[in-house]
Amino acid sequence: MKENTKKQTQAKESTTLPASTGLKLLGKGIISNQACIDSGKSPWYLSVIVFLLSLVLACIPLLSKGYTSNNATVFNASGNAEIDRGFKTVIASDYFKKFNIKSSDMTLDMTGLDTMSDVLTSSTAIKDEYDGKNADYELAKGKFIDTVNGTDANFQGQLYASKTTTVTTEFTNKSAVFYYDCIHLPSDGTIDNPTSTSTSTTSTSSSAEYENNGYTTYLMTYYLPTVSTEDDKYALFLNNFISTVILAYTSEGSITNYPHSFTLVTKDYIYLYVYALKSAVSNSAIATFGGNLRDGFSMDSSITSDTSLYAYLFSTDGDITSAYDKFMVLMNNSTRAAAITSLWINCGYLAAIYAGTILVAAAVLLYMHKRKTSINRDVNFLNTLFEAIAFGFIPAVLALILGFFNFTYAVMAIIGGVLIRIVWSSSKLTPPVAASEDKPLYQARS
Repeated sequence: MKENTKKQTQAKESTTLPASTGLKLLGKGIISNQACIDSGKSPWYLSVIVFLLSLVLACIPLLSKGYTSNNATVFNASGNAEIDRGFKTVIASDYFKKFNIKSSDMTLDMTGLDTMSDVLTSSTAIKDEYDGKNADYELAKGKFIDTVNGTDANFQGQLYASKTTTVTTEFTNKSAVFYYDCIHLPSDGTIDNPTSTSTSTTSTSSSAEYENNGYTTYLMTYYLPTVSTEDDKYALFLNNFISTVILAYTSEGSITNYPHSFTLVTKDYIYLYVYALKSAVSNSAIATFGGNLRDGFSMDSSITSDTSLYAYLFSTDGDITSAYDKFMVLMNNSTRAAAITSLWINCGYLAAIYAGTILVAAAVLLYMHKRKTSINRDVNFLNTLFEAIAFGFIPAVLALILGFFNFTYAVMAIIGGVLIRIVWSSSKLTPPVAASEDKPLYQARS
């Protein structure tokens, strides 16, 4: 009895290949499907190492681009519908000197705008600024009241999120004063500190009706000094502001205003929506950006006390180009934390896709092994899992290469690569049945 037990133990141990043989099979598995099948009997730790190595290889493009890319490329001169011309005008303006960085909580303090004398507050302030009739004032002042019926008749620049004029169906019942600056010039004019004299751009539709008001609008800026991400229903309030004040949606869901590139600046966040210079109602945003100013300010160790944002940007040499370069660094830093979080989430998605593909492949291989025509039915799920891991190594290498071009390509390389290799190996696992073997017994003997 003891001798039989010993023989059974030795037979069981013999089903696992030596580590050196397993390594050779894994190496051959790069080009040989048969080697991948044979590696199902490799030591478990070799398969674990290959699995983890494959995951790392597949995620390298994401990690490389995530940690080295500039998240504020939309602010570059090329391909941004010339919003850089608008921002350069903004940061060089007199009212921009009223902005301060609060070192206590790393937020933007815009209370200085309340004391400005060159702010238009008439009943047509917003429209006059947009139409270019606000030459004597730097800013227009308005008040957005996010409710169905407004009652504050003492404020001339009030705007309501009325249910009859917008798609808004939920209201915050909050209000906020905002300041508005429209950076535009007559279509044949020039702008200070230009990066280009061209005002041409592409459109999304050749049949669209374009705005023709005699102006080229580079950027519309909206400052909301009292609004913060910590406010209750913050996102809803800003969405209603965009729908009502900026785009003027109808209750049917169509845009009334011609959309232009615009930015929203709150105490601790900045949003940017980029549209084509040649504005048509049918156009959609060609780029968006969102940055947390707290993160951006916090990443600069030089900010140790309250300071003017204008002085901070122009601290190098007072040149507008250098100041704008520093502004772009600030914008990149402001979205850095969110970009890194998104990066690791995408890595998690890719790892889940890879692991799921390997598990499905192992189940398919197990089914193929257990078929009557299989040349090797003496396997279990763990063996086919090791086989699937071997099959998945080359697709992971392809994901490494293609992932630098597009994340979707990496996913396709993993799923498609494993699937193709298993299909190609099916003839080795379950060879075609010979014609004579497939005949009835009396015919096969004739």
